[in-house]
Formats: sequence, C-alpha cells, structure tokens
Amino acid sequence: MRITRAAARWFQQCALRSGQRRCMAASATDIQHESLKPYYITLERAVGDSLGSDGQLMSTGAFGAQVFPDLPIATTWDNLWKAMTRAPQQPQPDAKQAPEAAQASGPMRVTTVAANLRSMEDIRRRIIAATKPSPLQEAVGTATSSPTSLPQPAAGALLMVSGSHPVRNLPGSRLLLPTSITTLGLAVQLRKSGDIPAATQLWAVANPNIETDAALLERKVAASAQVILTQPPFDLAAFEEWLQDAQQRGVLRPGPSTPDAPGGGSSPEGQAALLVGIPMITSPGNLAFWLSLASCVNRRACQALLSEMMQADRQGKAALDEYCNKYNRDLIAKVLSMPGVSGVHLMPITPKAKRMVVGLIQKGVLPQSAPLELLGHTA
Repeated sequence: MRITRAAARWFQQCALRSGQRRCMAASATDIQHESLKPYYITLERAVGDSLGSDGQLMSTGAFGAQVFPDLPIATTWDNLWKAMTRAPQQPQPDAKQAPEAAQASGPMRVTTVAANLRSMEDIRRRIIAATKPSPLQEAVGTATSSPTSLPQPAAGALLMVSGSHPVRNLPGSRLLLPTSITTLGLAVQLRKSGDIPAATQLWAVANPNIETDAALLERKVAASAQVILTQPPFDLAAFEEWLQDAQQRGVLRPGPSTPDAPGGGSSPEGQAALLVGIPMITSPGNLAFWLSLASCVNRRACQALLSEMMQADRQGKAALDEYCNKYNRDLIAKVLSMPGVSGVHLMPITPKAKRMVVGLIQKGVLPQSAPLELLGHTA
C-alpha cells in the first residue's frame, strides 16, 4: 500500500512522541485518552445553504475524512420533509466547495450515494462521477477568506446508503428498489472493471438503536463495506448489545495502528472499521430532531434522555449548556472506550454544535485522526 504524505506525517508525529506515552483514566467529567492511542475521527460536512459554516472545524486539521451527504441536511421539520420528498435529480457538482476540501493533502473526501428511487444505471453514473474530479471551477469563499475558484475533488470513498425517501417505507418497496447492499455490489463491480479507482473505499451505515442484532451489519461487511458509520447511540444499552453481537460475529476490524503498535493496514476481508456517530446535542429540540432521524424517539431510553434534557432546560440556559456539554463529552468517552470501536463520526448541524466540537479539539478531548488511507482496500 502506498503511504500518502498525510499518513507519513501522522506516523512521524507518533514516533516523536513514542517515548512520552502515559495511560490516563477516563471519567464521566474529565475525558483523557492514552496519549498515543489512535482513532479515526471524521466529520459530516455542511451542505446547501450552510456550506462553509464548518470552515473553522476543518481548519483544525483534526479530521481524517469529510463526509458529504447526498441531500442537504434538514435542520427543521419543514426542511426535513422537503428534503425527503424532493424528486431525484441528476448528479451535479457542488454549487460551492470549501477551499480545504479541494486540497489533495487534506482529509479524505467521502461522497454519499443514496439509492432512494433511482435506477441502477443512475446510481452507476453517480458512483463513477463521484470518483472523478470535476472539471468545473467553482467560485467559493468562507467568512474568513475571499472567494476563489477551485475544482471539486474526487472522492476517496463512497458512502452507500439506501436513502430516506418515504416511498421506501411502503410495504414491498425493499423487494423492488435497490438497497445499500445492492449498490455496494455495484461499486465492487466498478472497482474490478476499472470504472472507478481500485483504491476507492466503500462505506455503509448502521442503526444500533433499532437493529436488534448485527445481522444486517454482517451482510454489509460481506458485501465489501470497509467502514461503518452508525447513527448516534441514544439507547446505549441497545448499542452495547449490538456491538457485542458484532464482535461475536467477527466483523469488526482492529483500530488504526501506530508505528509501535501492530494493526491497521489493508482492510481484512470480512471486517470493517466501526465509527460511532456523535450528534453534538445542543437543546431538547435538537435532540428530538435527532431521535426522529434515528427512528428511536419512542424507545424508553430515548424518552428518558429527552426528559432529562427538558428538565435541564427548565433550569435555565447555564444548566442546559452544562448538561449538553457533559452529555456530548461523556458519550465520546464512553464509545471510544468500547472494544471494537475504531473512532467517531462527528455530526454537528447547528452553529452551537460546531463551536462545541472546536472546543473539544482545543482541549484535547478529541485526538487528531489517524489517516483513513491506513484502511487500504479490499478486492
């Protein structure tokens, strides 16, 4: 496997600090990680009208990959409905592209490809288009930089999802419409035929809040998924049972390695890296929105969580902020301490959530990501 400059720099930093390793305890209020224990840290990018709002986050250099959704993220119920009911469109280059995303030495670009109601031919075109740099020059800029023109870079990975179109919830729809497992198979064929680069990684998603076991995860890994992004584990007990089942099935790969710790390298066949979704909750309304997206709003544990946050909200802004900060920090500490977890996927969709992530990075709560290129690829 060819080591990129980003990976080489990361190994170099690890080597420089190899004599300074110290084990640090993690508690619910004070998160400290083993100084050299590596993780994959990825970021859900803002799109649509919010594109560019995460420029400060990207400037931290903490993320190993940036995931671009197939459709704009909805931050209100009205926008969610509009996004879900919008007619499928032909793939288009981003109307705007944050400058850092076009830098070859920056974090890996992960493009989401949703099946929704699309034909296999449409999905095939989208997969191929995502893995090629766009020849179109886009005028871009952020709040801290002047507009400039940059090409849309090629994706190093594809996140294959079934999609959230309401029609997919109708009885029998899964028998008629492509699923993420179907499109994973298509992407594998395109890798083998040379239509997309052989090094293109294939990612998929999981929702441990509602999946009673890891059987679906196992099917996705068998279909060549190399990285799994989960929905936020709002029901922690259900997540722990799901994770234990996934480990028993042997589908989770070890985390990234350091120069003096074995592991990492090309993805073993039949195993995938697990990155747990972290939503960065900021308010009861924000939590209710996420619970709905994760299809777990009616679960007892989720209702209890929402009730706790509403109680903190009634005590005033300071109490709510303290509750949210503690919940987010504790969730990150909890999942990173679990065997089988290779990292976290940050999904801050509000300005306040983005500021929270920046603060966690500055305080060292979130370690710098290991390069996702270390995952390599499977045949």
